[in-house]
Amino acid sequence: MTKLLSIIIVNFRTADMLWDCIKSISEQNVDSEIIIVDNNSGDHDRDVLEVLRTSYPFVTLILNNVNHGFSKANNQALAASSGEYVLFLNPDTLLFPLCLDRLLSFIKTVQGVGCFIPKLWMDKEKTFLMPPSYLPSLWETVQNHVSMSSDLLLSLSFKRWLRKALAYWNADTPLPVEAISGAYKGGRAEALLLPRCRGCALL
Repeated sequence: MTKLLSIIIVNFRTADMLWDCIKSISEQNVDSEIIIVDNNSGDHDRDVLEVLRTSYPFVTLILNNVNHGFSKANNQALAASSGEYVLFLNPDTLLFPLCLDRLLSFIKTVQGVGCFIPKLWMDKEKTFLMPPSYLPSLWETVQNHVSMSSDLLLSLSFKRWLRKALAYWNADTPLPVEAISGAYKGGRAEALLLPRCRGCALL
């Protein structure tokens, strides 16, 4: 059966963290499926995952006999997913109320955006925001290395980075971003299955 949203989680010895993650997903008002890929974590994790699947029937398990790595495991789940939209989560992620409703409302109505990422906090109290991600470049690498040789250059480099970060942290409307974190990213399934995504947005 096709779902509106497929949520993909790769597990490697983090099964105990998944209870809070899955609970926060179950409290969202979204028609979704959860696909968990276990990368040969061992007997304890397998036992926890089986209990979790029994407790949450909308969870599907893919149990690998070898550790295929993070990327391949995500691709395994993507191939098995049925959702019009796909969300990749880390096992220690917690979703705030109405989070998925807001994300899906945006991407349903805005054309030209293939992928999205919400603001990410390091704590439940929303005190510490995760820093933005940027595409690496040769120029940025040279600047970073040169700035380490001088306190003045280091200060200027930090201020330049901080200006970018503040624009990201203070945004109250969606804005385009260079790159997105692997901890929590999503998008249209059709865009994720193409060689190149047309665009990414911070929500």
